[in-house]
Amino acid sequence: MPFAACTTTPARVWTWGGPPGVARRAGVAAAPAAARSGTRQQALVVRGFSVLKSLGMGSQPEWLPDFQLEARRAVLHRFFNGPIDRESYEDLFNDAFRMEEQLRGADGSAHSRTWGKADFIECMCNGVAPALPDFSWTAATDGSVDKDGYAIVAVRASGHHTGAPFQLPGLPAVPPSGRRAALEDEMMKVRVEGGRIREIVVLPSQGAGPLALYQAVGADAPAVE
Repeated sequence: MPFAACTTTPARVWTWGGPPGVARRAGVAAAPAAARSGTRQQALVVRGFSVLKSLGMGSQPEWLPDFQLEARRAVLHRFFNGPIDRESYEDLFNDAFRMEEQLRGADGSAHSRTWGKADFIECMCNGVAPALPDFSWTAATDGSVDKDGYAIVAVRASGHHTGAPFQLPGLPAVPPSGRRAALEDEMMKVRVEGGRIREIVVLPSQGAGPLALYQAVGADAPAVE
């Protein structure tokens, strides 16, 4: 239940069922005052926020607390600070996971590249981790989401190319160079749904992202198509 909304339903009304003028026996609870007077009481019931969405109320109202904040923070911490391994990523990413990398060409034109779940796991587990054994992300976020449901994360990636040749899909492998890659800060928008990462959008940034890492370890910058 990602969010919550409040509705009211009739509460059970307790009454004394004995004949008029007969006192209740000891140990039998008296009805609440409102019930004895014939007033119909209302009980507060918490329902899924999907109820409000089905009524066309749109996104989460600002007055509702973020019930998923702590769970979202835990997922983000696990992704950015946990190990780079296939088993962890398979569990961490939604089956429909996608990462969109927004790019700028040399002429300033906008481009994008989309990674599916299998492609991203392959890149990280068979490309980045073997080539840069000490690869890490320094990530900063409070875990809160914007109006579109994305958590904004400031990220800086670094590592030494002391392991295997580094290769990105469709590009030549770069032999171990021993170089330290320290990329520029970049901003990511991360959507978490049901305790798993559904989508990552990497916003345009000079000197950051997979292609910047590829260049930082010693490769020539490929043309952006």
